[in-house]
Amino acid sequence: MAGARVRQANNVAPPAAAITPLNHEGLIVVANALGLVLALLAIVVRVYIRKRISPPSKKDDAAAWIATCLGALQAVLVFWQVNKGFGKTINDISREDIVKVQKIGYATDPLFIATVYTTKCSLIFLLLRITPNEKHQQLLRLGLGACVVLAIVSVIVILTRCKISEPWQQYNGECGDMFARWQAVAAFDVATELVIFMVPVSFLFGLQMKIKQKGKVVLAFATRLPLIALILLRLYALRTQLDSANPTLAGALAAVWTQVGLHYALIATTLPCGTPFLNRAITNFGTIDLDAMTGTQHSSARRTNEEPTRNKKAVESATLVTADDDLFEVKNKPEVRTSVRCSRPSDESSESQQAITKADRDSTDSHIELEHTTSERTEIEG
Repeated sequence: MAGARVRQANNVAPPAAAITPLNHEGLIVVANALGLVLALLAIVVRVYIRKRISPPSKKDDAAAWIATCLGALQAVLVFWQVNKGFGKTINDISREDIVKVQKIGYATDPLFIATVYTTKCSLIFLLLRITPNEKHQQLLRLGLGACVVLAIVSVIVILTRCKISEPWQQYNGECGDMFARWQAVAAFDVATELVIFMVPVSFLFGLQMKIKQKGKVVLAFATRLPLIALILLRLYALRTQLDSANPTLAGALAAVWTQVGLHYALIATTLPCGTPFLNRAITNFGTIDLDAMTGTQHSSARRTNEEPTRNKKAVESATLVTADDDLFEVKNKPEVRTSVRCSRPSDESSESQQAITKADRDSTDSHIELEHTTSERTEIEG
């Protein structure tokens, strides 16, 4: 019986990635695989929203799709890196595989930066989509340009390492400023996240909306704030890796935080357009004057006749903003309220008119009665 159990145990395939004190490959694989599945699910949901619920697709969706493709490519490279031994003790990895691990890691760094900043651009495109105000759009375009510039600078800072002939070398300890480089990249990342969050919040201050509605809009864009904590955790883990004599093992935790942050950035990009948080705020972002759509009282009949036409144009313009730029299915469309107070008499004028008419009738009746009495007297005297 014992021999049968031993043979059965020998027939069991070993795990794809183990989790032991000297092997952390499994941690990287689980974090990367789970995050990749959720990120792909998020982009599928976004495609469904744009096709069935709230078309059409625009620049923010294109940026999200590009970011997902870049993130998926980075995740595949991480799987390859683990397959070559990343996550194990460096003594258990061959010298050839150590070189491959470093080369693959060198390729994943710019993909990570590009993916994260592309998600930032997607969110800025989303704000441009729902913000018709020209001043706000100019501010958002400046933010978009800053993200592009900082992404390029971050990639250059990370790729231009100490040894130009072999820039992927990072386990030999020759490049002592790698942590300072990652600190600069993290500072850029945190600063842009805070700015992207504060911009829509600042837009809400000048709007006459209920606090509850403003809170929903803020919550929709606050879903990216946890990225700041993930950035700091990753930075701490990177310092541990760079200071360690066993970087392939110590770097497993940094890889986990890297993949968690990357995939969460992809998911958070879809969250604002996957919830009904902005349903009632889209028109308000445009600061549309509802009085211009409902009409006002005029003393001229000509202006009263022209007012419905103006109201119709205003509603058509507002409908373009809410229908073309809507992130969700808008249930409450703006209604046309045309004032007709000038085209019909008011209550006071109606009462006055009735009184005048009654007085005219009384005067006429009195005149007729007087004429009838005079004619009777004439006949008697005759």
